[in-house]
Amino acid sequence: MQTKQPPTQTDEPWSEEAFIQTLQQRKRRVFAWGTGSTLLATTLFLYHAHLTYSPPPPTNKRPQTHTIPHKKHTTTHHKKHTTTHHKKQRITTPTTKKTKTDGVWPGYFRSRRLAAEKLSPRYEALKIIHNPKKRPGPSDWLSSFTEPGQSFKQYLVSSPVRRNEVYNNIYIQPLGTFTKQQRTLLRHTARYMSLYFCAPVVLKKPLSVYIPPEAKRTNPHTKQTQWHAGYLLRYVLTPRRPVDTLAYIGFTATDLWPGSGWNFVYGLASLRERIGVWSMARNGTLGRSKRETRMALRRTIKIATHETGHILSMKHCTAYECNMNGVNHQKESDTTPLALCPICLRKLIWNTKCDPKKRFRRLERFSKKHGLHKEATFFRRSAAFFDKHSKTPLSEELRILRKYKFFLRSAGSFQK
Repeated sequence: MQTKQPPTQTDEPWSEEAFIQTLQQRKRRVFAWGTGSTLLATTLFLYHAHLTYSPPPPTNKRPQTHTIPHKKHTTTHHKKHTTTHHKKQRITTPTTKKTKTDGVWPGYFRSRRLAAEKLSPRYEALKIIHNPKKRPGPSDWLSSFTEPGQSFKQYLVSSPVRRNEVYNNIYIQPLGTFTKQQRTLLRHTARYMSLYFCAPVVLKKPLSVYIPPEAKRTNPHTKQTQWHAGYLLRYVLTPRRPVDTLAYIGFTATDLWPGSGWNFVYGLASLRERIGVWSMARNGTLGRSKRETRMALRRTIKIATHETGHILSMKHCTAYECNMNGVNHQKESDTTPLALCPICLRKLIWNTKCDPKKRFRRLERFSKKHGLHKEATFFRRSAAFFDKHSKTPLSEELRILRKYKFFLRSAGSFQK
């Protein structure tokens, strides 16, 4: 049986033409293989993309339409009574346009997370009548400053300045000279603050102070004299702060500014020193009309309660439209409510141990007496919501307080 012998190399003579032909054949085979692989990979990719592709929702929707049958209308022309029958008309309802306050803005998701904080049922019920923080305008506070906000849990563990047996009174110290109408406004402000914070408010006699040249200036825009707010806090209010003060607030009719780079400031307060100062220079003219007097009162009590909230270690609110919102100009301040949002209200009630329902009723009577009807209506609604849910068990609230009881034990002792 013959076995198959392996092929042996032929002894053909080497030729350049045969060698070039062999290289060309190999090159064609390699090119064909590469082209086929590329086409196969491209085909598989497109097939996979076709399977996984989902078209986006259409953006330019046609406006929704509905048909409204019109009733018969009788029209009179030159004493001739004719009845006109209108056929069914196709009425186009335009879609709602987005306003400047809609959409996502820097800090939007952080604001919504703070607003979604779980509180006790009584405070959760109040969220229905409070508006979430709207999109800030180009010159508003949150467009100029990035702030994280402050939840109720964060407030508990921050060792806030708190009302107790030692620190119980709020003092208002007028600085400089005041007119008769301004002194009346001061008395109304002191009364409102006592109802707002459920604490005694002492209105002291006006104090004449010396302001050195380096602590005052002439505003380049308004040409009015301004006092340095930091100088008043450090060298005027701090040395005169009473021992039993919960908040020692200076009040002046002169415009304030906090330092270089600032045009003015409505007020300034310390989160730990229990002192603050605010001005009524930009709150309007008193006595010109009842409307302007009410506006000046609203602006004054808003600044006073806002700065006192800072003294109680409450930071700027970014969750809701709230009295603790930061403001950058007068229009933004006027659109900010006097009431606290549910989260900031929970901080205040925990701090001062105030009865929320009685507080709302007293603020309603004050607002109605002084012509602040919009605020009176809001306080009345808040009291009704609180009264409706007053018998709801506070399991969630008690759970939070037990969780942070170590921090709560030391919070009252952190006072300067």
